Amino acid sequence: MSKSAQNQAGSKAAPGRDLVGVAGIGVFVVAGLLILIAIIVAGDAARRNAAQDIVRKAEATLMLDQALLASELDRHRATPVVLASEDLILQALKSPDQATLDRVNARLDMLAVQTGAAAIYLLDRQGKAIAANNYRTPVSFVGADYAYRPYFRAAMLAGSDEYFALGSRSGRPGLYLSRRVGPDRDSAGVVVVKVEFDRVEAAWRRQAEQALVANRDGVILLASDPARRFRTLALLEPGREKALRGSRQFGDAPLTPLDPMIVAAPDGRIQMGGQVFVALRRALPVEDWTMLLLVPIADADRAAGPVRWTAGLAGALAMVVLAWIWRAHLRRLDGQRQEAEVRRELELRVEERTTALTSANVQLRNQIEDRKRTEARLRTLQADLVQANRLAHLGQIVAGVAHEINQPVAAIRANADNALTLLSREQPQAAQDKLTRIQGLTERIGSIVEDLRGFARKTPPRTTTIVVDEAVEGALLLVSSRMRDEGVAVERTGQARVSAQGDRVRLEQVLVNLLQNAFEALGDQADARIGLDVSTTEDLVVIAVTDNGPGLSKTTLRTLFTPFSTTKPNGLGLGLVISRDIVEAFGGSLVVASPGRRGARFEVRLKRNPA
Repeated sequence: MSKSAQNQAGSKAAPGRDLVGVAGIGVFVVAGLLILIAIIVAGDAARRNAAQDIVRKAEATLMLDQALLASELDRHRATPVVLASEDLILQALKSPDQATLDRVNARLDMLAVQTGAAAIYLLDRQGKAIAANNYRTPVSFVGADYAYRPYFRAAMLAGSDEYFALGSRSGRPGLYLSRRVGPDRDSAGVVVVKVEFDRVEAAWRRQAEQALVANRDGVILLASDPARRFRTLALLEPGREKALRGSRQFGDAPLTPLDPMIVAAPDGRIQMGGQVFVALRRALPVEDWTMLLLVPIADADRAAGPVRWTAGLAGALAMVVLAWIWRAHLRRLDGQRQEAEVRRELELRVEERTTALTSANVQLRNQIEDRKRTEARLRTLQADLVQANRLAHLGQIVAGVAHEINQPVAAIRANADNALTLLSREQPQAAQDKLTRIQGLTERIGSIVEDLRGFARKTPPRTTTIVVDEAVEGALLLVSSRMRDEGVAVERTGQARVSAQGDRVRLEQVLVNLLQNAFEALGDQADARIGLDVSTTEDLVVIAVTDNGPGLSKTTLRTLFTPFSTTKPNGLGLGLVISRDIVEAFGGSLVVASPGRRGARFEVRLKRNPA
C-alpha cells in the first residue's frame, strides 16, 4: 500500500478512535455515577438497618423496664389490702390505747422490712398518723397531720388511691398506696404504704437507653438520670403549674422544661442537646403514667461509615475491572471472551443463590410441619400419661372390686336357693321377694363394674356439673381393698350432696391418687388415721384428704409439684403433677398444707355449682 493510502486509512480510522474514546469516557462517567449512587444507597441502607436493630433491642429493653416497674408495684399493692383487713388495725383505730398502738407500730416496722416499703403508716379518720414503721426515729410520722394529702381524702371517699408526690418530711419522691379501713359508712381510717423506686432507677442507669416516666401533665416522675426528676417534657400552662404548686405534690421542684429541651425532628425522631433519639412510649399500670425510652441512634450513623468505605472500595475495584474490560473490548476478541466469562459467572451466582433460597424455603416448611407434628405428639403423650397414671392404680383397685362383687354374688346364690325351696313349697310371694332381692344385688354388681370401667376408660376431659359425693364414694370403693388390707378406715366428714364443676371419673382419679399417697405415707404406723372432708365456701367446694403421718419437709414442699420429683423408692414423681393438671382443667386448684410437725393436708378446690 502506498503512503498516501496509509494516510487516508489513518485519517478514516482517527474519527473511529475518537468515537471509541468518547464512548469510553461516557461509560466511565456513568459507571462512576452509579458507583457513587451505590455508595450512598448502601450507606443509607446500613444506617437504616442498624437503626432498626437498635430500636428492636430498645423495644425489648422497654418491655423489661416496664416489667421491672410493674413487678415493683405489684409487690407492694397487696400490703395495704392485707393491713386494712387485719383486726389489729381496726382495733387500733377504734380503741387507740398505747399497748395496741405499740403492737401496730411493731407490725408495721416488721412489714416494712419484709416488703422493702419506704414507709407504712396508719391514719385515723381525721388524717392524723397514729402509728408508723419509723415510730422510733427522729423523723417519725406519728402525730403528723396528713388530712391535706389527696391520697387520704381519695381513699376515704373511694376506698383506695395511688398518688405520687414528694414526702412532706423526708423530701423523697414516691408512690403512696392508700386503703380505707372499714366500710364507707363506718370508716375508721386509712392505711398508707409509700413505695420508692431507687432500685428501679438504678437498674435503668445501667442500660444505654435513657428512661423517663411522666404523668399526664408531662411532669417527669422517675428517670434514669435523677437530675431530670420533676422537670417537664414541655412548658406547663400557667394555670396548671399554679395548681400543681398549690397542691404541694412536688414540693419546691422547678417544674421547668428539660434542659436541653426535647425538639421534634421532621423524620419522627427527636433531638435533645445535639443528639438524635428514637422515642419509644408505653403506658404503665398506673392510671396516668407513661414510660418514655430515648434510644440514641448515633451508632447507626457510625455503622454506615464502614459500609460506605466498603462500597467505595468495591466501586473502585469495579472501575478497574471495567477499565480492563474496556481495554479488552478494544482488543476485540479478547474483550468479547472476557465479557462472556463475566456474564456466565454472574448467571451462575444468581442460579446458585436462587437454588440456595429455594432449598432454605423448603427446609423451613419442613421444620414447621415437624413442629406441628411434634406438638400433636406431645398432646397425645399428655393424654396417655393421664391414662397411664389412672391404670397404675388399677392393679390395687381390682382386688377391692372383686371383694365387693363376691359379697353380692354369694347373697344372690343364697337367695336363689331359697327361692327354689319356696317355689317347691308353693310359696310364690316369698319366692318373689327373694327374686326381687336378687335383682337389687345384680344392679349393685353392675354399678361396681361400671365404676371400674369408668375409672379405667380413656375418656376426653369434659367439665360438667357433678355431685361430689358420687366421686368420693367411687374413690372409696376403688381403695376399699387397701383399706381392709392395712386396717385403716377413711373417716368421712362434712357436707353431703354438694354440686361442683368437674368430671366425675377424673375427680375419682385425683382422690384415689391422694388416698393412695396417704396410705403410703402412714406405712405401718400404729395410730394411722385418714380423713376425707367436704366443705363449702361462697364460691368453692373444698375436698380435703388428711393423714396423721410424718408430714412433709420443707424440701419436699418446694418440689412437690415438680415433674419426676418423688420421695418414693419406685415412684415416677408424676401423680401429683397430673392430679394438679386435672383439677386446674376444671377451673379449680390443688393445694397442700402441712398443719404441724406431723400429718399432711391436701385440698381439692372446685368451683361450686349453686343449688
